Amino acid sequence: MKKIYGLTLVILFLLAGTVSAQKAAKPALPPEPPGDSLTLRVERIELGPGGIILKDKQGRILKIEHPGEINLEQIDSILRATGKTKIEVERLKKEIEAFHDSLMVEFPWEEPQQGDVVKFGQSIHVGPGEMVQGDAVAIGGSIIIDGEVRGSAVAIGGGVTVTNSGQVQGDAVAVGGHVVKHPGGRIGGENVSLGFIPIPSFTFYQGAQLVSVLLLFIISLFAGIMSYSLVPKNVNKIRIKLEKNFIKSLILGIVGPLLFFVAFILLCVTVIGIPVAFLILPVLLFFALVLGFAGIAYQVGDKLRQNTRLATQTPLATILLGTTALYFLLILWAVIDFLETWIPYLGGLHVLILLLLAIAVLYLFSTAGFGAAILSRLGTRPKDVAVQPAPPPQTTTSAPATI
Repeated sequence: MKKIYGLTLVILFLLAGTVSAQKAAKPALPPEPPGDSLTLRVERIELGPGGIILKDKQGRILKIEHPGEINLEQIDSILRATGKTKIEVERLKKEIEAFHDSLMVEFPWEEPQQGDVVKFGQSIHVGPGEMVQGDAVAIGGSIIIDGEVRGSAVAIGGGVTVTNSGQVQGDAVAVGGHVVKHPGGRIGGENVSLGFIPIPSFTFYQGAQLVSVLLLFIISLFAGIMSYSLVPKNVNKIRIKLEKNFIKSLILGIVGPLLFFVAFILLCVTVIGIPVAFLILPVLLFFALVLGFAGIAYQVGDKLRQNTRLATQTPLATILLGTTALYFLLILWAVIDFLETWIPYLGGLHVLILLLLAIAVLYLFSTAGFGAAILSRLGTRPKDVAVQPAPPPQTTTSAPATI
């Protein structure tokens, strides 16, 4: 029994010695070097426009130091931990420092222009690096801002364009044009665009003015064609009234809205006249406007047919010709206004003059047609006027343009 106990003690002693020997034979791990574990995995360092890119042996991106967040001290420790030679480390450090310095350098700012900048009939361009201490005002021109305007930018008869690098600390105002701000541009104050035409405008679409003018043209053309198709005698009588008494029709067309307003007030005084004021009078005004425009479009188209090489085969084609002539200047302005978004120098005083001239032409002729409709009692007087037949084709040596 004692031998068994002794043998057991010997076996336990031998096992304990073997375990202690294995523990002693296991090599001790070296202490972990100080610093971030990221520095131990960086194998490649690349420079690019996005910053400094750190990659491991497999080419995986570990970290990207963006240009505004580059820490040169951290980059220095990473370079030393990559195992590069001292010469390679110094060369990379110089490249990184040069890259960092280049990121901090922006375009040189020129000497700021003192006070306000005001130009008449010319456009203003604030180039990159330029600064205007006061306001930038262009009367009859546009403003393009690539630099900085400390005050407000105001364009009368043109547009204001703030590019990606442009800054306006005050308001950006365009009277008769649009304010266009590129994604990187900044406007500190209000963004105001004021047009001259009281037609629908949709700010989310840059060609809103062009679409609105074309829509108004189509509506007017449709009203003229439908009027002649339904009541050709009435439209023809209004056309004859315009041909014989244009000035009288124009004067009556100017004072006509005032006469309708006075009649509306007088009818509202009595109980019996209220239904007439709110139901019949607006209908009469509407028909006077529609038939009057059809009559003036017919008259203008007929004059063009007689005095030009444009030959129309039907009265409806004559109305189309007259409507196009009445809207020609307005459509031309809308096209230039649309192109000004991409070609700002198209804007200027001449565009403003074109707009005012287009409005004047359309207003005067439409007003004369309205007055002729009142004079002829919506085309019911005189009673002995027949519908004008379709004009015969012209016989000339050179073939005219046909519509």
